[in-house]
Amino acid sequence: MIKTSKIQKIETLLDRGDSKYLENGVCVKEDGHSTILAVCDSFSKPYDDKNNPIVLFGELSSGEIVKNIFYRAIEKSHIKDSLLSIVKEADNQIKEFQKRAGFPFRSDSLAGLVFAIAKISQEKIEIIQGGDCIALWKNKNGSIEFTPNIVLAASKFVRKAFSDLLQECNGDRNAARAKFTPILMGERMQGVNQNHKTAYPIMNGQLNIKLCFQKTIDTNNVKTLILFADGLIPFQWLENKTRMKELVKNIEKGGLDYQLQITRKEQLAGKTKKDTARFPESAAVTAYFG
Repeated sequence: MIKTSKIQKIETLLDRGDSKYLENGVCVKEDGHSTILAVCDSFSKPYDDKNNPIVLFGELSSGEIVKNIFYRAIEKSHIKDSLLSIVKEADNQIKEFQKRAGFPFRSDSLAGLVFAIAKISQEKIEIIQGGDCIALWKNKNGSIEFTPNIVLAASKFVRKAFSDLLQECNGDRNAARAKFTPILMGERMQGVNQNHKTAYPIMNGQLNIKLCFQKTIDTNNVKTLILFADGLIPFQWLENKTRMKELVKNIEKGGLDYQLQITRKEQLAGKTKKDTARFPESAAVTAYFG
């Protein structure tokens, strides 16, 4: 572990749940002067088993492809590259992929991802977050802060829509998803990378960087930094600061896997909001500081 970033330990988690395609991801890059941590939650060009077959590239989904592009941009970045330039380069590369794939260049017809990325040096931690991957940090005084879930309103809408369809289809997820696809596509056309107050950013080759959350904090003030995709915790925790404090305690006590076990128990008991997967993928990375 490099000493210049003051990180004592890094822990990662990647769990595919019951998803067929592994579209969450975690990345750690160290260059001797700084450390870059990132998580993403990607998605494919909308598909279902009935009306819209998935488009594959070899054996990879388009969501897996854009995830890999994002991480290659991080891995190939130069030590002097700003975090913003890395994000923009990844989005440009994803744009080129979408063009080569022949996808209609509309938000309802593109693969994409939400993300949280942090660059940690001896003096500062830079954070850029787009969507509902979250950056959370515990300060040395015991207080916690976390980035906003910019996709919260849209997530509530699509989760309720899918839950209603699942009930209508008597628990048949494939049948519910076939009816859900056009609802999802319509919501993306209205919300993704638009210029209104309920819009939210997606890295799909058209990223509206103005919608991303950006912050710089003092490395010396931070005890624990966690980046995670929304599958790590029950969805309703994202609105509850008490639950987010509990999340930090769980991770400091037993690690990321311990928190995922808690989430899986709630999902198994039916206490969480319905998602298209019974057990969604989960990705997270934690940095512990001295």
